[in-house]
Amino acid sequence: MNSLPSQLNAVKHTLRDNSGRPYSLLLGRTGDCWAFWVRDRGTPVGNAECLGKGETLFLSEIHMRDEVQPRWPECLRFLGWFGLKRSLRSYRGRGIGTALLRFLNEHARQSGFKRIEGNLLPRDLDHNPRLPDWYRRQGFDVVMQSDLKSGKVCLDLGEAGVFVCPK
Repeated sequence: MNSLPSQLNAVKHTLRDNSGRPYSLLLGRTGDCWAFWVRDRGTPVGNAECLGKGETLFLSEIHMRDEVQPRWPECLRFLGWFGLKRSLRSYRGRGIGTALLRFLNEHARQSGFKRIEGNLLPRDLDHNPRLPDWYRRQGFDVVMQSDLKSGKVCLDLGEAGVFVCPK
């Protein structure tokens, strides 16, 4: 999420949170790998990574940062030199992740993918226990393991009801 690899051609887009505030979105593709970086005036605040195989795009991570120290705009950097601090800002719960996932879904559909799959890992669920519900609200099928500590998410990008999430 820090810097773009030099061999990656990134395309810039704009996302908006629930309040309409704009964020820059950089999309980079190299081979079958996709990477998305969300920035707030240059400050990295979120990312997503995917791998395309056949008709399926595998979502390996989507993450919004909890606490970020925003950067001073170039014209105000001298204020930081005088010891003035900017408060930490949370980017979770603003709808940025939802906007990112919607963009990712549409980009996958336009690129010819038929479905998106991903795993819910114990560390993801420990950090955000409401993650399965969030994916359901985004239209994903969610299949949890019997211990409820991990699971799978799937989204059919084609005809409704054709693809069933594997267990």
